[in-house]
Amino acid sequence: METNSFTTIMSGIQKATDQVIQETVKQADALIHNLMQSTEMKLNDFITDFKTKKGFVLEVKINDREPQKLTAHAAPFLERMIVNAKLGLNTLLVGPAGCGKTFAASQLAEVMELTFGHLNLTAGASETWLFGRQTPSGFVNGIFAELYENGGVFLADEIDAADPNLLLSINTAISSDSFYNPMNGRMLKRNKDFVFLGAANTYGKGGTSTYNGRSRLDFATLDRFVIIDVNYDEAIEEILCPNKKMRGIFWEVRKELTSIKAEEVLSSRCLRNAYLQHEAGTPFKTILESITASWPKDLKKTFVKHAKDFK
Repeated sequence: METNSFTTIMSGIQKATDQVIQETVKQADALIHNLMQSTEMKLNDFITDFKTKKGFVLEVKINDREPQKLTAHAAPFLERMIVNAKLGLNTLLVGPAGCGKTFAASQLAEVMELTFGHLNLTAGASETWLFGRQTPSGFVNGIFAELYENGGVFLADEIDAADPNLLLSINTAISSDSFYNPMNGRMLKRNKDFVFLGAANTYGKGGTSTYNGRSRLDFATLDRFVIIDVNYDEAIEEILCPNKKMRGIFWEVRKELTSIKAEEVLSSRCLRNAYLQHEAGTPFKTILESITASWPKDLKKTFVKHAKDFK
């Protein structure tokens, strides 16, 4: 009798448990379905057309606005940046010096028709630059606080060289819809059009032989970002430096530097500057001496070897 009673009780418990599980699964399915519909709606509403040519984004159409023609060619990862921005995700652009991270951030602001602001977070950057300060005429917002409250694209440059305490303050703000501004005691509400980007030369694992002044970023910081790899794009460099022979010299030297894991860097910015100087009449030998001023002798010889026939 007791056995039958126990069996009946256990059967009832199992039945009730199954019903709870089924109801939970239904609720979860509904939640996922709604989330997917919401996400799809956001993306479809936001990016309706990309016009490209040879891999470059030339025009972006958002919602029912007039198409935005870019003032310069942009690499294809601009689309990923736009998607992340619309989804409210923070993007971390990781790549070597002078490869176009800041330029890409400014183009994101351009196509979204938002104000662009950026700040280099290397040693010496302070909370007043980000959040504001008192002046004789009143309180003046820092660039981060201004864009956070009123909308815009903010780039935290050299984020892997930032003071950890500064990053804690930023983390608090970008992980919620509001934050307490310690500089004036106000609660700031995050504008729906605020977009936060970071730029770094490393993946937050500490200094390297090339970028030895970089700090380790803790998991709490890295976990707030979607990482996009950015590298030197030879297609973009063809635009930056129309001189085919000069480009070829830079590319060959860069390959050698990479193959031996040298600390020295030949950036897209460096190539562009060299081209402009050469077009203005500066002898290439003078330009080369400037670029390699701090290089070891053997690497200088490598550059000279590749450039021996170039005037």
